[in-house]
Amino acid sequence: ICSGTAITLHPVSLLVRQAKTGQAAGTAAPGSAPVKGVLALCVDDCGGDLETQQIYENLGVPVTLSVMPNRQYTRQSASEGAAAGLEIILHQPMEPESDSGMEPRTILTSMSDDSIRAMLRESLSQVPQAAGINNHQGSKATADKRVMAVVMQELKQRGLFFFDSRTSAASVGAATASAYGVRSASNSFFIDNSSDEASIRARLQQAGELAARNGSVIIIGHCRPHTAQAVKDMVPILRSQGIRFVFLSDVMR
Repeated sequence: ICSGTAITLHPVSLLVRQAKTGQAAGTAAPGSAPVKGVLALCVDDCGGDLETQQIYENLGVPVTLSVMPNRQYTRQSASEGAAAGLEIILHQPMEPESDSGMEPRTILTSMSDDSIRAMLRESLSQVPQAAGINNHQGSKATADKRVMAVVMQELKQRGLFFFDSRTSAASVGAATASAYGVRSASNSFFIDNSSDEASIRARLQQAGELAARNGSVIIIGHCRPHTAQAVKDMVPILRSQGIRFVFLSDVMR
């Protein structure tokens, strides 16, 4: 499970200006409120619960699904999400500071460059629809310049983007991506460190207010029933407040 509170806000961009004229992804239905800001939601840990994933698929707004490799439904999750018109990325396990709860197949800082490449390639082969990747856990790996350099070299070669989950304030992921010419963005905050739906709805409202104030915001939730229901509840509310949902790729730099 990823967790974190780092906030990276994104300035008003061309995307927001396009959305105001109905030219960007996720254009509003007739009669919707004027666009005040854009919100990109990444749903982590897909690949194990297809029923909950279907809630996200049926929201009627752009959502990015981050699919775990080596799960029972990894390939089906990616395929069904893509068929539903959602953006798919790989949720690559990376080494945390503590090995508690670490996935059996994880990119480790002790690995050689070739071993890192091989693991990333094997993971990507399971999610061929991926437009990019983000890190699962990874507080130690994303702070390691060598590891991140190897990852970015592979992403650059494949034309994929990197989304930094920001599980550590010491992450060099986004900076390394920039150095290698890989499009990237960073998580603003997690919405479901609590499973309480009221708390998740409050975090979503906070995200909407930040998007309206700063132009755009990127948040992470998870493929969990309580999170999916809270998002479903909040989508019409946020849209009525002028918040436009977009894919991660729409806010990449």
